[in-house]
Amino acid sequence: MIDNIDKYELVSFDIFDTLLLRGVAKPTDIFQIVWERAKAKGLCLNDLSSCEFMKLRIEMERRARNKVVNKEVKLEDIYTEFPDFITSNINELKVLELTIEKEYCYINFDIYNLLVELKKQDKYIVLLSDMYLSSNQIKEILTYNGVDISNINEIIVSCEENSSKQSGDLYNKLFERFPNISKERILHIGDNKIGDYKKAIENGIQAFHYDAIPEKMNSIYDYERIQHNTPQREILSLRKAVSFSPKFHSKDVSMDMKNAFELGASIIGPFLTNYISWVCDELEKLKIKRIYPLMREGYLLGELLKREALDRGFSLHVKPIYISRKVTYLPSIEKVNREEI
Repeated sequence: MIDNIDKYELVSFDIFDTLLLRGVAKPTDIFQIVWERAKAKGLCLNDLSSCEFMKLRIEMERRARNKVVNKEVKLEDIYTEFPDFITSNINELKVLELTIEKEYCYINFDIYNLLVELKKQDKYIVLLSDMYLSSNQIKEILTYNGVDISNINEIIVSCEENSSKQSGDLYNKLFERFPNISKERILHIGDNKIGDYKKAIENGIQAFHYDAIPEKMNSIYDYERIQHNTPQREILSLRKAVSFSPKFHSKDVSMDMKNAFELGASIIGPFLTNYISWVCDELEKLKIKRIYPLMREGYLLGELLKREALDRGFSLHVKPIYISRKVTYLPSIEKVNREEI
C-alpha cells in the first residue's frame, strides 16, 4: 500500500474514516440515531423529527465554534449550546451520543492490521485527530471496538491541543511530543485531502492519502445517492473500504480488473450476502436443515450458504445439484395459452 514504509520511525494515523469506520452513510447520521434513541428513553421534551434534531445538533456545534477564538470545541461545549426545551437531561443526551458513536464504529482491518504490524517493528504509533471528543472518550470508542490500546504510543486530539490538522498546527504538537525523531522519519496516513495530506506535506513530513471513504463525483456511490437515496447506509463505508483494496489498485492491474473487482466487492458481493442472510433467516424460521441450490448459480450460492450457516452456528446441509433449464421449463408453465406457445 505504501512504498518504503520501513524507513519511517513514527507513523501517525487519522482515526475516523481511516482506522475506524462508521455504520452510517454520513457522520451526521449519528445525530439522527441519537434522537431516535432519546425518544425511546423518554428524554425528549418536544416532537422534533430525527432529521430536525440532526440539523439542530449541527447548528449547536457551529455556534459553539463561533464563540471561541484559537480554540477547538469539545463535546461538552456543543451540548452547552442546546436550549432547555430540547431534553429533560442534557447530560444524558450527551452521553447517549458517545454511546451511539461506540456502537456504530467498527475497525477498518486494512489499516488496523498495518498499525499492528508496524508496532511489531518497534515503530512509534500515534493517532492524530481533528475531533470534539477527548482522548479518553476516543480510547473508550477504540477499546469498545476491539482496538488494543497498548499498540498506540500517543493519541493527540485537536480539542485538547487547541490546534488542528486543517490549520497544520496539530503537526507541531506531534513534533513537540517526539523531538528526537526527524521529520523525514515521520509518515502520516489519513482520509482528508487537506488536513491529512496537504498540511502534513507542508509541515515537512511524508503523507499517504487514504481515500477509500470520501465521496467522489460520478462514482457508483454518487449515482446510488442520487437515484436511491443511498441504499444500505449501514454498510456503505465497508463497501468503499473493501473496494479500495490495494491489491486491485496497483499499476500492474488492468482497468478491466479494477472495475470488475469494484463491481464485485461493492455491489454484487453485498447484494448476494444480504440475500443469503435472508435465505438463512427463512430456513431457520421454517426449521429446514437441508437445501439444494440449483447449478450453475447454485455453486456460488451454496458456498455463501455454508459460510453464513457456519457463522450463525446453524446446522445446515448444503448440496448444489445440477439441473437443466430445459427440464425445468415445462413444469414451470402454469397454463398453456397462445402466449406460452
